[in-house]
Amino acid sequence: MPGPPLLPPFLVPPGPLPPAPEIPTPSTLLPRRSSQSNRAIEPPATVVLYPQEARVSVSQEVTVGVMVNNATQLSEAVLSLAYDPALLEFRRATEGELMGRDGLSTSFVSSTNPSTGLVDVRIKRLADKRGINGSGTLFSLVFSGKQAGASPIAFKEGHLLTPIEGALAVKLARGQVTVQ
Repeated sequence: MPGPPLLPPFLVPPGPLPPAPEIPTPSTLLPRRSSQSNRAIEPPATVVLYPQEARVSVSQEVTVGVMVNNATQLSEAVLSLAYDPALLEFRRATEGELMGRDGLSTSFVSSTNPSTGLVDVRIKRLADKRGINGSGTLFSLVFSGKQAGASPIAFKEGHLLTPIEGALAVKLARGQVTVQ
């Protein structure tokens, strides 16, 4: 009984063959899925300051809004922002419209360290099981000008959380307030 045909040595591959390239099918053309769920992976939410560049006179107030774009199932935001305390004085933080847009109650807490120029804000939807989607204002910060110069407003830390799956991917933008 003859065995398998023998190949000349130059036709015998040196090792295992590489896998065939993946051919796109309708299922591989769909959005990627998270490994932890069957939910499509969304582009990251973006947290921005508006206006991105603001001007204020000494002893006058300026409001800087903190807005999130492209949020999916957002239930809680924990953000820390830094500013130059030699140029700006933090006055207050006020809650925006996004987190309570659908009528759900929220908790809003802010604190500041005026000597280091750090503002911490936490806003959470209470008894939330599904989060909120979309874009809108999380909160606004009010500063007054102390002396002339340009103060960056930069996120030191930022976390956006869902009620079930944990942290959302987030990009944090920075801004500036110029005191004249």
